[in-house]
Amino acid sequence: MALVVLAAVGWSCRSSLSKTLSSSTAAVATSAPLESSRVFALGRIEPRGQVMSVVGPEGAGTARIKQLNVVEGDSVEKDAILAVLDNEQRLIAEKMTAESRLRKAEAVLAQTRRLVQSTQQELLASLEVAKVTQANERRTLDRYLQLRQANATTKSDLDQAQFKFDSAEQTVKEVQAKLTRYQAEPDSEPVDILVALEDLTVAKASLVEAVARMDQAYVRAPVAGTALYIHKRPGEPIGQGAVLDLGATDEMFVRVDVYETDVRHLAVGQQADFKSAAIDGSLSGQVSHISTMVKKQSVVDATPAANTDARVIEVLVRLNDASAEVARKFVGLQVRAEFRP
Repeated sequence: MALVVLAAVGWSCRSSLSKTLSSSTAAVATSAPLESSRVFALGRIEPRGQVMSVVGPEGAGTARIKQLNVVEGDSVEKDAILAVLDNEQRLIAEKMTAESRLRKAEAVLAQTRRLVQSTQQELLASLEVAKVTQANERRTLDRYLQLRQANATTKSDLDQAQFKFDSAEQTVKEVQAKLTRYQAEPDSEPVDILVALEDLTVAKASLVEAVARMDQAYVRAPVAGTALYIHKRPGEPIGQGAVLDLGATDEMFVRVDVYETDVRHLAVGQQADFKSAAIDGSLSGQVSHISTMVKKQSVVDATPAANTDARVIEVLVRLNDASAEVARKFVGLQVRAEFRP
């Protein structure tokens, strides 16, 4: 009887344990996909378009910074002058010289037009007089020729009449030659005016060049944003390095390095949360872009055991307005990301 009772109790316990294990296995099987879709990664806070390193203008050469117009944290508009270089006065003088040359070229052109017009009128009048004189001398010569044929005048008088006619004819030719200089071809201008116009064109080009060179005196903001960090101070040469770092902080993002094997669990529009010891609470946003390029991890955990050679895909998360307001004060901060399933 004791053996029978013991066997019955054992069978009952075995059945109960079997049901418990089956339930646990089912629960694990049900929750496994949900747990596996939870993605954790490291990221870094950045403004829209990332942080821009603003360098000096091309052609600034050995110029030095004379004046800084911003301090860290200032908001600036696009094309705002961030810094003034010590070559400003020289470039202003070159621009003023070019402007003066342009005004002179314009004055010379106006003067040349008036001179050409008045000279042309004078030559036309002189040509008329020369032609009248030529006609008179022609008639005088013809008369002397008739008189000579009638033996009523001397050869000397005839030669004198011939000389006067030849001189009058030569005068007509000289005036006509001078007049061609001040007369224009169809759809053109007289030569003197064309020369003045070319000088004016050169002066205009010189002014355009001088105005363009003025940009070598200023460091301008390529976009609207916030001055994040000043690299160079007044008195330092502009060189090749960055003058300051600028960021378009009107929108804030987190660039996350997600393991290549975890990206399949993410989609554009998915929610993500971020935490850091430097921030109270957490930040949140939505996935706005998932890269298609697999690359080496750039954001690495500080722990000695961290994997520094992982293959990752960059995921860009746009922070919501409340989180962006906090994140503006922590550009470049490393955060831990958790993507909601």
